[in-house]
Amino acid sequence: ATGTITNDDGIVVSSNSSTAITLANNDQATILSGVTLSGSTPVTWIGGSTTPGSALDNLGTITGTSRAVYTSGSTNGSFTVHNGAGATITAVKDAIKISNLGSGANGTFTLDNEGTISSTGIAGDAGQTLDLDDIASVNVQTVITNAASGVIQAADADAIRAGTNATINNSGQIVSHNGSASSTGNDAIDFQSAHTGGVVNNLAGGVINGARHGITGDQPVTVNNSGTITGEAGAGINMDTAGATTTTVNNAATGTITGTA
Repeated sequence: ATGTITNDDGIVVSSNSSTAITLANNDQATILSGVTLSGSTPVTWIGGSTTPGSALDNLGTITGTSRAVYTSGSTNGSFTVHNGAGATITAVKDAIKISNLGSGANGTFTLDNEGTISSTGIAGDAGQTLDLDDIASVNVQTVITNAASGVIQAADADAIRAGTNATINNSGQIVSHNGSASSTGNDAIDFQSAHTGGVVNNLAGGVINGARHGITGDQPVTVNNSGTITGEAGAGINMDTAGATTTTVNNAATGTITGTA
């Protein structure tokens, strides 16, 4: 079924649709409340303009049998995703994967989540909820804001693989699970080996819960915690950084950081 309207305000999906959307330059798309956009990869962003860039406003449901939101094409560009209260972005593999802001690129990636974003696959089908590992340019800024009503969760992988210069503001829940018997290393937030400039602001009421570590990576980060950070089978915060570097952790009176191994 199709229910897509293109007008001066951009693409509006007003009834259930399996017609994939491609966004470029300053394109905008809105999925209305109560509407489902489905497919293998329902939304693809191909980059282009950095100001203001493309925007996806989801008030309904986006569901992918592979990925829900994926990227290809131009190296440069800015992309803003808003997932509204009660809205859902879900996929078997990565729910959102940004792969075209690599080394030397210019642009931004912004995510405002008030609903639920999840990856549901396990074992060989597992994927991250937010896979931003390919964002490797020092010229790119990433800002992820997870509201008090927001849930970012992975069934059998890291919940967030953050790229370079990523700031994560969390008032909701960021959770990873070990969904299969062979899984032991799934973290809530993983900055991976090369990504610098990471900042995590876990606000009062915010929960960061990793099946292994709560927050991890190989480069220094700054963590400001007024909520709860837990590593269910590892450390609350585990940074495998070089000896001459400094990770800064500010744990407020309301903050709790817990490790179990």
